[in-house]
Amino acid sequence: MQEELPLLWGVLVPIPHYMACAPLDAWVRMLLTPGARPSVAALPRLVLNLVLSGLFTVVTLPERLVMGGWALVRGERPVQRRAVVVLGYYRSGTTHLQYLLSCDPRMITPKWYHTLAPQAWVLTWSVLRLLLVPFMGEKRPIDDVAYGPEWPTEDEFAIANWSDASPLAGRMTFPNEKSYAVYRRFHFLEGLSEGEMLRWRRTMRDFLWKVSLLWPERMILLKTPAHTARVRELVKLFPPGAIKFVHISREPGAVLESNIAINQKFDPYLMQAAADVETLRKRITSEYAETMRALERDRKELPPGTIVDVRFEDLHADPMAELRRVYETLGMEFSAELEGRFAAYLDAVKGHKPRTKREEKAAVPKELEWIATRYGHDRPAHERVELPRLARKGASAARSTRLAFALGFMPVLVAVCWAMYSAATQLRQEWLVWPTGVVLGWMTLWAVRKGTTGFGIAAAMMTALVWFSLTFTNTYTVTYDVNPHPELAISFAEEIVPQTLNQFGKPRGLIWGGIGILTAYRFASRRHVHPLGKECLEEDHRTK
Repeated sequence: MQEELPLLWGVLVPIPHYMACAPLDAWVRMLLTPGARPSVAALPRLVLNLVLSGLFTVVTLPERLVMGGWALVRGERPVQRRAVVVLGYYRSGTTHLQYLLSCDPRMITPKWYHTLAPQAWVLTWSVLRLLLVPFMGEKRPIDDVAYGPEWPTEDEFAIANWSDASPLAGRMTFPNEKSYAVYRRFHFLEGLSEGEMLRWRRTMRDFLWKVSLLWPERMILLKTPAHTARVRELVKLFPPGAIKFVHISREPGAVLESNIAINQKFDPYLMQAAADVETLRKRITSEYAETMRALERDRKELPPGTIVDVRFEDLHADPMAELRRVYETLGMEFSAELEGRFAAYLDAVKGHKPRTKREEKAAVPKELEWIATRYGHDRPAHERVELPRLARKGASAARSTRLAFALGFMPVLVAVCWAMYSAATQLRQEWLVWPTGVVLGWMTLWAVRKGTTGFGIAAAMMTALVWFSLTFTNTYTVTYDVNPHPELAISFAEEIVPQTLNQFGKPRGLIWGGIGILTAYRFASRRHVHPLGKECLEEDHRTK
């Protein structure tokens, strides 16, 4: 085993976990699992996440009670929607394919703010997407792939955060042998007790049902690498013929090495020492091979036209041809409009370079050689086809008007509303700097459509100016508005200024101010709010 978690990560910088928004019962279930013993260095991180979990447990309770009762009344019925599921082992290109397919307006796929608090409902999800912005960057820390609250993600995170019926805890939280063995069973849905199997089915079905209620006309698009070993169970969640599968594969040696590299980047989220490289190699090789054997077993039971295979190399070389083949095989319409949406996304990601450099061809263990042969990775990819670069639109006069409104009028309006509320309540209401940052940051992003560092700094400065101004104003309205001695003049220099500066020095004010300023910056500097390429299409639509 590696050394204990670094002091910097474990104590000085306790990072929120992917289960930070999960209810406390999910944490309790996980902490009672054999082998789930946090290290001393991870205790600050655990405390932070339990506090956040407790907060979300209380906030989401009304919605959870309502939706839980509704789900009980609904019973065990299948989800009455069509679905497309992206299959493929971790690091095979599943995220790229999910992002591509999510450009199809007929599909809806779970997003991060759905999966981080899956038991919540519309109100909590709507608020959560705003609160998450200052705490989530624009790229996944492990591989620099773009992401954010509104970006697609794996439904596996929803299962983990709802009921802990997921293998994620054994990979990203407690990776010791005992915990990994317990959670590995959820990857394959084998060796589970009757209660554990029922827990997975109910959680998966109820989450899909909630997604289908919000978007009743759209197909559900799912992507979770573990689903590659669960095809037999996934079919049972939908009516006959309602679910289709797109399986993407990649050269097995590259998949193995990439998985080892990514697993070594989980340290900020682990609650105990990470597994060493040799242990990771053994685990991943075994799980990868068994996952693909499970797929081979289950696909034999599928009707023709239900599953299509894609090689990552071919999708990279000639994406339009591969996507057209996928749609034709699954019996789905492939239109010129859809091709334009795919082209916009592909054009936007042309310059992406992964943080982890690796050779595409790597040594393939004997246990994985059959995968290369079965899915054609022993032959070259298709000939590369260059896609045309899309034209970029310049700034418009309308954008300048919107920007003046966002950074000129809105700060004044927010400041007036804040001052009036403080005067009415006779309290400073310093927490309002956070929603101030949300409003000014979001309005700036709305004005420019695509954020930059400069716009982020501008929105942060305006938020700081509103906060600074209101601190002075509120000193007078809250402290001196009711003056017991009106005949005595109030000295600005000797009374207002010292009391205001004293307020700035208090930890509570500094915390709220920092969060508000950071929120404004993060909103206004966001280059890609939605999956790459979508902004171009929306801008084209607005200017027609």
